[in-house]
Amino acid sequence: MKRRCCLVVSGRVGATFMSNDDWSTTAQFTAAPGSVGRFTTSLGDNKSFLTVSASVQLSSLKGGDLRIDYEGHFAGESVSNNGKLSLIVPF
Repeated sequence: MKRRCCLVVSGRVGATFMSNDDWSTTAQFTAAPGSVGRFTTSLGDNKSFLTVSASVQLSSLKGGDLRIDYEGHFAGESVSNNGKLSLIVPF
């Protein structure tokens, strides 16, 4: 009996540790008039993050794929989640 599809499940867990929890940069717009000066942006955040990702892919021998991806970043005061659904159909 031939296999008609293949299921692949994968995941990843990781951590990021930074030496500083306050990031800032100064910039200016290149095409702005001279009256527009420089500006500074700052981002205060945590020094460590946990990253979790997972993926499920269903592939058929006819070339079609269905894939679901998730990735989350977690820290003391911030959470970021994103996901993606992909469908590949050959024609």
